[in-house]
Amino acid sequence: MVKTIVKNDTPQAFTLKEGNAGVYRDIKVLDPEKQHTIELDTNATYREYVVVQNASGEKEYITSDDCLDNSKITIKIVDNKLFFEKVLRDTSSTSTSGGQRDGEGAPAHRGIFSRFVKMFK
Repeated sequence: MVKTIVKNDTPQAFTLKEGNAGVYRDIKVLDPEKQHTIELDTNATYREYVVVQNASGEKEYITSDDCLDNSKITIKIVDNKLFFEKVLRDTSSTSTSGGQRDGEGAPAHRGIFSRFVKMFK
């Protein structure tokens, strides 16, 4: 079992959803300055976690791969864009990535399934 903390470091609430194949269920409304711990079974089916910006409906995705690689993911807003600050699990260094749709800042070691799913978004 792997645990990843998702923290909301913004002034607005987000809905955190869990699922795969486009079917998601609400797991938590993440109020400002609150956090939620995702517990991921490393042998379980691939999952995605959707962070939905409640005001605009904008969505960003946290994948199972992100949870495996990072011990903490902090949601921030920089220049009016959703931004994830990630703390790698195996080191104390921090990496950052913006919107995952365009692939900018995405780790080079993304899983093949994650890349395949991105082709259809």
